[in-house]
Amino acid sequence: MRGAGKTSLAHVVAGLAGQELVEIALTSSTDTSDLLGGFEQLEPRRQLQASLPPLLSHCHLFQRTRKLTSAVQQDIAHPHCEA
Repeated sequence: MRGAGKTSLAHVVAGLAGQELVEIALTSSTDTSDLLGGFEQLEPRRQLQASLPPLLSHCHLFQRTRKLTSAVQQDIAHPHCEA
């Protein structure tokens, strides 16, 4: 039923109701996932296992840096007297 004014009528009704009309162009190849979206099943344990090694390496580097910084600060505060 082309050209019968279906979309125009929908715009008028939406305007009278004070609502915004959102048009979505559908074709024969439109799938429900195009309209509703999809979902990805999450596996928290797998995500944690993937995130843990980089996190631990950052912690390890942080601790080594903190120890080095502390040692340098102690050397500055209490210099060794070497003659």
